[in-house]
Amino acid sequence: MNTKRYKLILALALFAGSLQPAFAQRAQPQKAQAQRWEYCAIIRTSVVSSGGKVVGTAWVRHFTSAGPQLRAISSVFNPAKDISRDSLYLQEWKNSLQEQEGITLTFDPLKELSKDEMADVARNGALIKAIEQLGDEGWELVGDGPYDFDKGSDRALYFKRQK
Repeated sequence: MNTKRYKLILALALFAGSLQPAFAQRAQPQKAQAQRWEYCAIIRTSVVSSGGKVVGTAWVRHFTSAGPQLRAISSVFNPAKDISRDSLYLQEWKNSLQEQEGITLTFDPLKELSKDEMADVARNGALIKAIEQLGDEGWELVGDGPYDFDKGSDRALYFKRQK
């Protein structure tokens, strides 16, 4: 009887001993890996007119250990094509306001845009496209602030993502 009991205790001790490294490994706190981030900013927009089209460009500056890198994200606004495409929708909207709400617009959304208005549409189109593209690439908008700290007047949209 003592031999059976001795063998059982020995087997249990060996089994428990084999589990100890697994328990010890789990019990040790894992070292938290520091989160590493990449940063970029949309630093400015620009507009160029060419051949009846207006091209808006958003300039994105990536801040890397190798130094800053600049890339351009552009959007083309073709007034002849883009306004006519929206004209039917805008006319229907204007008519439905009149019929359903009794509201008559005092401005005409179908009027021809001035050069400054076309530049604004192109500039905003490029900004929207840049924000969408950065979001698709995993960038998260974290805020806006000065880009040129010496001048303090230039503003930028800042983004980050995990490396």
